Amino acid sequence: MASDRSWTNRARHLPAVPWVTRTRRATLTFGAPSGGLTRIASLGLDKVIEGGEMLFLQGAVPIMKDGQTVGALGCSGAAAQQDEDAANAGVAAIQ
Repeated sequence: MASDRSWTNRARHLPAVPWVTRTRRATLTFGAPSGGLTRIASLGLDKVIEGGEMLFLQGAVPIMKDGQTVGALGCSGAAAQQDEDAANAGVAAIQ
């Protein structure tokens, strides 16, 4: 891998699917996989938190460094568990 982490530079320019962006935002805010946050949506709180800009569906996982959430990776396009598995595999590959 290049020392300038060129893979991260390329990733910034990839289009994000709107709902993936919203699941990543939830994961970043709460530091937990978005699938574990579905209770928030079931209580109707998803509409009042961040003006509905978060989506509490399975598929996004946090990227942790030294016990802190430093990012999130979200995947979409398969079954919910497969999306989360793919996100976990992606995080494992970069850590």
